[in-house]
Amino acid sequence: MFTTSLGEHKARGINKILLASFYLILAIVLFIENREFNSFNILILVAITATFVGDIVLMFHFNLGALFFTIGNLSLFAYDFCLLESLGVHFSAYWWFIVVYVVMVGGYMILERFNTHFKIDKKDRLKAFGYLAMVTLHGSIGTTMYFVTDNRSAILLGFGTILFMLSDYVLCSYKYSFNHESSVHKLNTFLYFAGILLITWSIYVF
Repeated sequence: MFTTSLGEHKARGINKILLASFYLILAIVLFIENREFNSFNILILVAITATFVGDIVLMFHFNLGALFFTIGNLSLFAYDFCLLESLGVHFSAYWWFIVVYVVMVGGYMILERFNTHFKIDKKDRLKAFGYLAMVTLHGSIGTTMYFVTDNRSAILLGFGTILFMLSDYVLCSYKYSFNHESSVHKLNTFLYFAGILLITWSIYVF
């Protein structure tokens, strides 16, 4: 957040690479040490690895970086679904994530339509809303985890995916804002790294 406030891309880039490397290394260590993993748990490692690559590539090529984040988002969504099922929590208990999903995506589209502080370019609308639709998949299921299970790893994962999701909504608002408030950029940084670290720590079985 401090390097973001400096406005120096080089300092922010170096800091971002170090932090991204930290959460990837942590994920690999926890994955190797964990002895209670089911076959589907490789999905969370795929998600975190794709996110790490996306973090690095995003600094040089926005669309390619977004592609890796998309892979990460879809892997997280699949992992959330498999994890809940493995814990004996079936779709009938968390179906209402669809309501959260519709409210988040639909609400943001309405907000963007009538907001006077930011406006998504016409050429980017499909791409931007398409990406938000994918990141909201795991974020909306994450919202249900606190209510449908008492598994602490799942709850930690849920909070992490919520913060991850919110960071992309904030980033989209910042990218297409008219004044590019630095505080909004800092908020995106905080939400993203807090979220991805919670997701990483959820690999540890409490």
